[in-house]
Formats: sequence, C-alpha cells, structure tokens
Amino acid sequence: MHYLGRTDRQVKVGGVRIELGEIEAALSRHPRIESCAVCVSDDAGRSELVAHYVASEELRTDDLRDYLGAALPADMVPKRWVRLAALPLTGNGKVDHRSLAGRQDRAAGP
Repeated sequence: MHYLGRTDRQVKVGGVRIELGEIEAALSRHPRIESCAVCVSDDAGRSELVAHYVASEELRTDDLRDYLGAALPADMVPKRWVRLAALPLTGNGKVDHRSLAGRQDRAAGP
C-alpha cells in the first residue's frame, strides 16, 4: 500500500486545520485580484501560508491582509504574498499548485 497524500486541499498549519480553497475563495472576491492560489511553505521547518496572486496593479500586502482578516480567522490569513504575472497551469488548464512552492523568491513577508 502506498500513501499518496490527501485528495482534498486541507492542510495543518500551526496546529489548525485549514482548507486552502476557502482562503482562495475569499481572496478572489477582492476587486483587484484577477486570480489567486494559496499553498503552504515549510521553510526553516516552520509551516506558513503563502498567497500567490495576479493583479493588474501593485497591491499593498497590508491591505490584502486586512481584507482577508475581515472575512477569515487570523490563522487563515497568509503570512507571505507573491505577485505573479500569471499563475502556473497544468496541461489540463488547472492551477499547478505543486510548482507554486518554487515561486516564493519574490515573497513579501511580515
């Protein structure tokens, strides 16, 4: 028997179970966000949420944090933010969440 991981996108960060799709749904309602995806980074042995987003203009991370903080619990607000020109896609045209982990070089932290 081989364990291949979860089939849903639920993760555990800081002892709290989080559904990444719920964060993405809230962030996608922001009027200037064109598309977004959230993943977990395990840098330095500490898990944290990282939001990747596409926007036509530069957005302040504090504004994005405040926007999500009004809709979600504090544990569900990403710690780092990465603005991309476009989200990476799989051959099927879906967001390639696995390749997002390597796109954190431009991440804006706290």
